[in-house]
Amino acid sequence: SHWIEKHLQFAMKDSLKEITSKNGKEALEILEKNVEKLRYNTSETKIVDYDIGDFASFALDRYDQDFKTEELISTGVADIDDRMGGGFRKPNVIALGCGTQGGKSIIAMNLGYSAYKQGLNVANVTIVMSEEEFLARLHSRISQIPATPILMRKVDDQQKLRLRQSVLLDTVHPNHLIEAKTYLDEIGADLLKFNRIDMDKNFFESSFYVKRTNTYYPIDIPHGCKLEIIRSKIIKLKEQRGCDMVVIDYAGIMDEILKGEQSWQSYSNLWLRLKALARELDVVLISPVQAHDEGQLKYSTAVRDHIDIGLNWMRTDEDIISNRVQFWFTKLRHGKAEYLSLIHI
Repeated sequence: SHWIEKHLQFAMKDSLKEITSKNGKEALEILEKNVEKLRYNTSETKIVDYDIGDFASFALDRYDQDFKTEELISTGVADIDDRMGGGFRKPNVIALGCGTQGGKSIIAMNLGYSAYKQGLNVANVTIVMSEEEFLARLHSRISQIPATPILMRKVDDQQKLRLRQSVLLDTVHPNHLIEAKTYLDEIGADLLKFNRIDMDKNFFESSFYVKRTNTYYPIDIPHGCKLEIIRSKIIKLKEQRGCDMVVIDYAGIMDEILKGEQSWQSYSNLWLRLKALARELDVVLISPVQAHDEGQLKYSTAVRDHIDIGLNWMRTDEDIISNRVQFWFTKLRHGKAEYLSLIHI
């Protein structure tokens, strides 16, 4: 504690000098850089080393234990989970491959929402869309109302009522849903008249309301997204609420790629660092990648070298008519990747 206190004092002293010289932005950067260094030096990252003979009984006993909820995260699609032995495992890194406008953001968001519904904490770092658009899509998923009318504020009264009821109930602790649903049923269509103050007072501040203990946490970084910023945000989230899954939408347009040479090496370095981040934070890390029409990952070797799972999909005209999506694996660390075996949902 004394060591941290002294380093903070030095950092604040340097920052105050910059503020005195009217350089507030530089002062903030100095302070953030020093705080980040402190977090790194005081992190709980552990280096594991042992004699395998001394550790044998522990390891053998571990193999007999079922995975804990936060250790094995379901995708929400049984066929995909089965191929992976039950779901994503910490600290997996997953690349989602699809062509242009193939729904990469939607699939990534839905995987996060599936983990959230399992009671886990999820962070969604959105670079390609605004926080408003992300929430509109998420609330569309929750309410089963199309995202476009929600985003364009064109919902009718029936849709608006369902949207409000669904989103409010989604914030409630699962053990207290009955009380909250009873209240909303009694309110009925009067809920349409509620403004933000009414919702806070009559719902969120009521005696029956108990908030979920886990969260789906959007982090909107409109420009200048760097891995260090994401790491800092997730560390704070883990300290405050916990974090089991991180969705980055998407890594290919981070500053490390946009401001550098878009080469095999730059992509390889980025995904190597993402793998290290997933291990350090002990999270499942998911990010879409751009794929060509035939389904191969862009810069495929650079990405596939460092991921645990490569999950691709496509939708032909026939698929759209049949209301289905075809999934297949391009890499599966804990099993055999089946390139031509399709999953229909």
